[in-house]
Amino acid sequence: RAFEEGAFDYIPKPATDSEIKARVRNAIRALQLLREQKTLRQQAEAANQSKSAFLANMSH
Repeated sequence: RAFEEGAFDYIPKPATDSEIKARVRNAIRALQLLREQKTLRQQAEAANQSKSAFLANMSH
């Protein structure tokens, strides 16, 4: 259920400090990549809309 709620990983007990830090680092990096992916997708969609508008104008 935790993964359905957005959890990235599971840390079994007992966990060492270094293991926790590594898992947190990985989770932060995963969030950064998701945000970057969202931004790039939005840019691609905007470019596609611009291209479509340009082609529509050129065909008239």
